[in-house]
This record gives sequence, C-alpha cells and structure tokens, in this order.
Amino acid sequence: MINYSKDFAEWRKWRDEQGWPPIYDDPADAGIETEFRVGQQVSFTNEYGVRFEPFEILGFCKPTPELPDRCVYISCDCHWFPKKLESLKPYRP
Repeated sequence: MINYSKDFAEWRKWRDEQGWPPIYDDPADAGIETEFRVGQQVSFTNEYGVRFEPFEILGFCKPTPELPDRCVYISCDCHWFPKKLESLKPYRP
C-alpha cells in the first residue's frame, strides 16, 4: 500500500502558508472526543460498507458546516479529504 504521509505533510505546509484552518495532531485541540491518535493504524469503511485497511491517522480538523462529520485525515489517495470519525475503527491484523 502506498504511504501518503509525505504528500500530506507537504499539503499541510501549503495550507498553513495559505492561512487555511489548522490541522491538529491532538484531536482534543480540534474539539474532538476520541481515543484515536496520530500515527495509529485504522480500518476505513466507506459509505457503501466496503472496508479498506490499514491506514495511518495523519491529523484532525475541526468539523465545518460544509463537512460537519468529517474530521480525521488518513494516509490514503485522498489524504486531503477528512473522513468521518464513525467510518474508522482500530486496525486489527
């Protein structure tokens, strides 16, 4: 599986330079109550019920009116689009 951590770091830096809302390493800083942490491996289940794994959590954002339930960034091909917290589960090999 491809690791998108480097791409995410570059995109995150670019966002910061543009003055976009921050991405947080600690979910509490984003106002999110969860046991998930940056670096943790998770399984992601899409809206059709298809599970993909493993992915690494890369960061957290505050939910917005446009994306009210999406607040977790994971290392996938669309690392720039946050996932819903309820679509993630701890990865168990």
